[in-house]
Amino acid sequence: MKRTLRAGFTLVELLVVIAIIGILIALLLPAIQAAREAARRSQCTNNLRQLGIALHNYHDVYGTFAPNYGGVSWSNGSWTPQRGTTLVRLLPYTEGAAIYNQINFVTPYLTIDGLVLQNGVLARKTVMPNFMCPSDTSSRISTFDNTIANTNYCTSMGPQSLSDTSCIMAQFTGASLYPGGSQGNGW
Repeated sequence: MKRTLRAGFTLVELLVVIAIIGILIALLLPAIQAAREAARRSQCTNNLRQLGIALHNYHDVYGTFAPNYGGVSWSNGSWTPQRGTTLVRLLPYTEGAAIYNQINFVTPYLTIDGLVLQNGVLARKTVMPNFMCPSDTSSRISTFDNTIANTNYCTSMGPQSLSDTSCIMAQFTGASLYPGGSQGNGW
């Protein structure tokens, strides 16, 4: 009986090729991860650049850089534009105009009978991608009450006392935005 030769790979040759492909993939994965991290770092730098541009746009409009003060005015129980923090003031200049416009700066913190108003809930809950560094893998929502959006960027609060949760979005949207009137631990 005559044996016919077939063109093709032997099992050993096939296993060698698969092993070589596996080694090449193993060598390429770290390079791909490094490229991804470089892109995230670049995005983080761009976010900071955009915040700087927003600060200068604010300065062009108001003749001063945005001050940074959180909380409500206890004299009348309201949170006014003069009391908001820098990131709130920069919302109109950082693609956050819709969120900024839904905050009622005139609404008092408490009603006459002591009921806390729910002003700015959308702003409190909205994760702003331009306020987050893509390299940060922590939760985008604060573990404080699972409804407060985090941010990675803060501005100087000056000589004020701050807690370790000072960079959560609720701090930047004002104390009047907390449901139930809670100011959180240490605020």
